[in-house]
Amino acid sequence: MTSDNYEDVRSYTMDDDVLQRLLGEQTELNFMWSTRDHWAVGVFMSFVWRDGSFWVTLSSQRPRMRAIERDPRVSVAVSSVGTSLGRQKSATAKGRVRIHDDEDTKAWFYPALAERVMPGIAPVQRAFVALLDSERRVVLEVVPEKWITFDVSKMKADTAIAMAKVAIPEDVTRVAEQFGIDTEQLIRGTINIMGMDKPRPFRGPGKMVSDALRRIWPT
Repeated sequence: MTSDNYEDVRSYTMDDDVLQRLLGEQTELNFMWSTRDHWAVGVFMSFVWRDGSFWVTLSSQRPRMRAIERDPRVSVAVSSVGTSLGRQKSATAKGRVRIHDDEDTKAWFYPALAERVMPGIAPVQRAFVALLDSERRVVLEVVPEKWITFDVSKMKADTAIAMAKVAIPEDVTRVAEQFGIDTEQLIRGTINIMGMDKPRPFRGPGKMVSDALRRIWPT
């Protein structure tokens, strides 16, 4: 972000280890495609993340199959809601669909999907696999070509810094400059020590800054 607005948020991408953790934990994505009349449409689907691709399944008579056959370019979006990562992390991948209807793919995918959405319940998993294994069902592999990710924890830290710059009394800034202290580094260090850039129950950036300032410069 710039020092006074959110017009540029390109620096708030997810680190790769966080992205992989998200894809390993989340079980649901939003699958998006374009209809014949160029409307963007999306549905939520359970998925498996494997070998760098998203894997989902559907019956081949579904209308979205016709759309995918016309144009294999799709997007999928995954949210961190419901995972150990908490809220407000997301990843969107633009990619192309490969359609699999071979028995080898189905043989590994159906049990993998069952384990992902019904972990540790073997009898239920076997029943789910049996229901999936129907004549017209196919497996779709979405191969990512471009990622768009967002990690709000990075933005929160910069937000706290930007707001603190405005809220810091001018005499404190002048004293810091007299001693050759970088004000931004001072604020960033204070925010880190106080844990303002760590995940916690949502308070909002304004509340975070005001609470921190009261602790540093009590009135």
